[in-house]
Amino acid sequence: MMMKVLILVCSSSLTPRDCTAQTAIDVIRAPDASNEVACAMQSQAYLAQTSLASLDGQTYMKIVCKRDVPARAAAAQAWSHWGLPRSPRGE
Repeated sequence: MMMKVLILVCSSSLTPRDCTAQTAIDVIRAPDASNEVACAMQSQAYLAQTSLASLDGQTYMKIVCKRDVPARAAAAQAWSHWGLPRSPRGE
């Protein structure tokens, strides 16, 4: 299962724990990775090839790696969120 990779541009006034996709200054979608190690290595290489690296001291980059949720599991989560059966057919 592939991993989705996000690079968060975070304000230096935020702790890394508090920097999320919702609180980041910007969110950049990086190429998918096959596992956690590939995510870290590829993301660093991706950043090195761009002008995204912060030199102003006011921001920093945070790499977020998330496993891709299969469509069927995502649908089941959505249905259960609304208190409905796992599928429209009641399965």
